[in-house]
Amino acid sequence: MSKYDTSSPSFENYRKYQLLFIDWVSTLATLINFLSYLHTTYHWQPSTLKLVRSAVTHLHTQPDNISKYSLINDFLLSLVKQQAPLRIHHSKVSLQPAIDYAKSISSSTSTPWSLLQSKMAFLLGVTALLRPSDLARISLDSCKVIEDHFSFQVVAPKETRQRRSIIKDYMVNSHSDPVLCPVRLFQVMQQHPAWSSVATLPSTLFFSGSTGSSISSNTISKWLHRHYIRKITSESTTLRSFEDIVALGNWHNSSVFDNHYRRNHMLSVNFTSTLLTSTGTGTSASGLGASVEDIPDEMPMGSTFMVVGKNSESDDNEVFMDAVDSLD
Repeated sequence: MSKYDTSSPSFENYRKYQLLFIDWVSTLATLINFLSYLHTTYHWQPSTLKLVRSAVTHLHTQPDNISKYSLINDFLLSLVKQQAPLRIHHSKVSLQPAIDYAKSISSSTSTPWSLLQSKMAFLLGVTALLRPSDLARISLDSCKVIEDHFSFQVVAPKETRQRRSIIKDYMVNSHSDPVLCPVRLFQVMQQHPAWSSVATLPSTLFFSGSTGSSISSNTISKWLHRHYIRKITSESTTLRSFEDIVALGNWHNSSVFDNHYRRNHMLSVNFTSTLLTSTGTGTSASGLGASVEDIPDEMPMGSTFMVVGKNSESDDNEVFMDAVDSLD
């Protein structure tokens, strides 16, 4: 295990599975029994078992022996086929309670730093459709205000191109309501007493604690669930709407939207005003505050935005494996 970078987020995510595997098995032949034991005893779903297999693959001295082991692939595939049918349409829920809570946090230099950070995570998560793992990788040096836009970069996210790390550029529009405006919030954070200490710390990430340590994606995920998502619904939920866009667009996966619509229109479409709308009355806001009429004409048909249900694990625990580890 010492040959891997122990400071990487993947190492921390894999470590618990690796140690559990070391205690359980010493030969490749019993790996299926190990996965079956986890599935039966802990009721772990196939997506989690794939993450376990990926962790074991990174640990093993001969990873090809695992990634090409057909019996393991067949076993995981059989578990997937045994799962109940997946409901692709979900009822819309009101985002208004979460928006009201965000508005209750004053965008001022007197507000505690942690509250400003959680509010910024919520605003960016909704307007830029970012996962907690993306938020945790926002480069501090890239954060700039250009006219009425907030631009930043996500450095080395989970996605790769030909197994190489990438940099994703984003530009978020301002909002007519200053309390919900991510541009104004960033400017307030720059004037906050904690900013001078954070900006001079070794961490190069935007979401960093006052001690200099970067804030993990798990912590950001807890912020969003504890303070925002739980105000919307008691079910496990994500603010991202890829699943509904894929289902309504009848696409094979989200790469069509991610590569051709989201990337091309992030700079020209005002997602901030489209997705962060507040009723201002007793009427509940449906979905992410956007109706079909609100979506710009250049967006794909059926791309209504709504909060959708996820599995029992946090949004940041999505399975992400190298191509050599993936199941077709």
